Amino acid sequence: MCRMYNDLGSTVRDLDEGNLNSIEFPEFERHESLNAKMSELIRGEYERSCMFKAFTELRNHGIMNAWVDNDAEAKRLAERRFRIWKMFCDEVDLYGQVYVMRDISSRLENQSKP
Repeated sequence: MCRMYNDLGSTVRDLDEGNLNSIEFPEFERHESLNAKMSELIRGEYERSCMFKAFTELRNHGIMNAWVDNDAEAKRLAERRFRIWKMFCDEVDLYGQVYVMRDISSRLENQSKP
C-alpha cells in the first residue's frame, strides 16, 4: 500500500544507489506542469483512497452476510476481523505517510570505497 509513498520519499537515495523507483516508470508519464514528486504523490493519494474504499466495501460485505444469516458469532467475528485488518492498514498507512515526509530506509554502503 505504501509503495508509492516509499518511492516518493526515497527518490534521491534510489537514484544514488541505482534502485528502481516508480517515479521513472514511462507509463506514469506526467504533464509538463507537474514535477515527478508531485505526480507520484497524486498517484499515491489515489491508490490510498482506492484501498480505503475497497476496505470499507469488504467490511460492509462481511457484516451484511453475518446479518443476513442472523448469526451472532459471525457478526462478532466479522467485526473482530475488521478491527484487526484496520489496525494493519492504519499502521502501513502511517509508515507511508512517514515516507512522504522523510526516507527512513538505510542507505547501502558504497562497496568501492577504500
